[in-house]
Amino acid sequence: MSTFTYRRDLRARACFVLRRLLRLRFVTEQDHIDSIRKALPENGRASSRHIGLADEALRQYSDSTRLWCLRGDLIQLSDEVDDGRDLSDAQRSYERALTIDASCIEAHESLGYFLDAVMLDAKRARHHFDQAARLSEADPTPP
Repeated sequence: MSTFTYRRDLRARACFVLRRLLRLRFVTEQDHIDSIRKALPENGRASSRHIGLADEALRQYSDSTRLWCLRGDLIQLSDEVDDGRDLSDAQRSYERALTIDASCIEAHESLGYFLDAVMLDAKRARHHFDQAARLSEADPTPP
């Protein structure tokens, strides 16, 4: 193979790879959140499909407190338990968000509501509501 042919083939390969890269669309964390919310029906009932979308997004953004909180919310809004999930998975999602960022107001509020309304544990719920209030006072900007 001549040097000319090799360079031509290399250039053609580089152009091919570049064209493929330009066609890729990088999906942001917000893109995932928006697509999950758009997929929800008007009645707000989530299905295993919606939870699966959150799980898929978390594979890419595993340290996203927003996605972990959304996953917990979707599990609570789901009537389906046939896929092996139960409400304790919602609690674990909120707790995972707090493991990532202990100052996540949304996670404290969501876990507080969950503990109060689902687990009927007002004492633990109050702790998370107090944490959320304290954090809100320290940083009054919305999440």
